[in-house]
Amino acid sequence: MMVKLLVVEDIREKDDLHQNPSWEVVSGFIRRLDGTTVTYMALYKTENENNDEYFLVGGGGEFYICEYVNGGQSHHLLANDDAKSNEMVSLPVKNTSKFPRKYCATYEKVLPSVKYFYEHGGMNPEYKWDSNKRKQ
Repeated sequence: MMVKLLVVEDIREKDDLHQNPSWEVVSGFIRRLDGTTVTYMALYKTENENNDEYFLVGGGGEFYICEYVNGGQSHHLLANDDAKSNEMVSLPVKNTSKFPRKYCATYEKVLPSVKYFYEHGGMNPEYKWDSNKRKQ
């Protein structure tokens, strides 16, 4: 297990922090992402959320966003191998934001991506990722 801290944003209460979460806890929160009250979660390899390497999952329902951040580089999970669409989709991640459709993945693709980070601490090499410099 690489994850030392799980932070879950629940708009009904303050952020929910979990030290050394089990996979059952992490996967349970992925299922709870509903885009209304539980809108995103972040996984950290340290016990400090002020870290420059983490994995974000947001959205819920039909689509999710997965982003792996490492040292100023942002890597978004691509929804499918030939995703080129720049069509924008509104997703509730903290606030409702617009994301390129190519980043809007299904639960079936998100779950193994999060599990890979949980177990190995990086991006799942079975999928394609779109990398760019992170906006501050």
